[in-house]
Amino acid sequence: MTIHQRHRGSAATPWSPTDLAVCSLLVAVGISMGFVGWYDAAGKLVESEQVAPLNFAGAGTLVAGAGLVLWFLRGRRAIRHRRVGLVNHRRGLLRPTVVESISAGGTLEPRSRSAVLVSGDGLGRYHRADCPLAAGRNWRSAPRAQFEQAGRRPCGVCRP
Repeated sequence: MTIHQRHRGSAATPWSPTDLAVCSLLVAVGISMGFVGWYDAAGKLVESEQVAPLNFAGAGTLVAGAGLVLWFLRGRRAIRHRRVGLVNHRRGLLRPTVVESISAGGTLEPRSRSAVLVSGDGLGRYHRADCPLAAGRNWRSAPRAQFEQAGRRPCGVCRP
């Protein structure tokens, strides 16, 4: 199992079902504690008797807050792992098995190494013919030296 498969819940969410269940449980318990503490304190007339239930309600707020913070941090970590995977894929640092497993999820395709370089008129960068930014365009091909003489730089995505 790759990092990307382990941390991906679905294509629409960065959280796994376990992450969502744990965070939801913490928030639900925290809200329940807050409600029980408030309800218990509301039935007491003397201030000194309200302290313990209100402390319980305050603890519920902390538990619910911890669930939300955990939810945020898990999502952020999953997004960071995806970003690292995309950057490594772009740089060609991933093993083919990992790249193929990512492409099976529909997020990336295995990179081919086309030797044909293309660019459009008036552009500042040149690309591989199979670059996603050049796909479907009717750009002319030329040798690298000709593009560099014209002052064009290599694409940051396909890195020709």
